[in-house]
Amino acid sequence: MAALASCGYSLELELAPGTSAVHLSDWIRSFPEQLFVLDRCGSPDARHAPDEAWTEQIRRLAVNKNLYCKVSGLFTPENRSSWKPADF
Repeated sequence: MAALASCGYSLELELAPGTSAVHLSDWIRSFPEQLFVLDRCGSPDARHAPDEAWTEQIRRLAVNKNLYCKVSGLFTPENRSSWKPADF
């Protein structure tokens, strides 16, 4: 992590099924100088409005000021109507 941070590189993370947001958040906090990017907003099922489980994971992760969220690839023309601006 020190090598990545010293070069200004970020590390992209995927929120895979079964990942504990609590443990991931603790791990992210252990590297305060490292920038992290959460791939595709934590990979919710974008065919449907966000569910409470995904929302809670994102809330737990959002406390990390060194974690950013990448939204590209989250929506396709077929599924973008299920989310509203308030969902973000």
